[in-house]
Amino acid sequence: MKESIKERVDNYLTEMRGASEQDVLQVRERFASWYRTLSAEDQAQMRPFWQDVKQSAKAAIEEINNSLTELKALTEAKLVVGKYEYSLDEWITISDYSRRHNLKTSRVQNWITRGVIPPDKVVIVPQLNSLKLIKDEVYKSA
Repeated sequence: MKESIKERVDNYLTEMRGASEQDVLQVRERFASWYRTLSAEDQAQMRPFWQDVKQSAKAAIEEINNSLTELKALTEAKLVVGKYEYSLDEWITISDYSRRHNLKTSRVQNWITRGVIPPDKVVIVPQLNSLKLIKDEVYKSA
């Protein structure tokens, strides 16, 4: 590729990396206008550059998709106890509930004992040293 073309392509890449979301279209349009002024021979010399851009874009998209898949798996974490599944987005420990709702842990424990938090909203996991999970809802003492 000619040195002047290579320099223009490098400048384009630098501009694109630093462009704001609003400026990207303008940067692309300026580059496209310049590209259309090139001879067919010069455009042909740039084909490997475009192939590299496409490959980089495909690799970035694949990496983003993989990251989204991993994130989705993490946010859809479930705990299986017996024949029941509990979404860890909805069921949290007493400590987490206390922090989230600005309550003392002893008060939440007391609510469980008194039935303020209904028994169907409490899960005891024997395999985890009898860990108690409660459904993350707002409960109020009468």
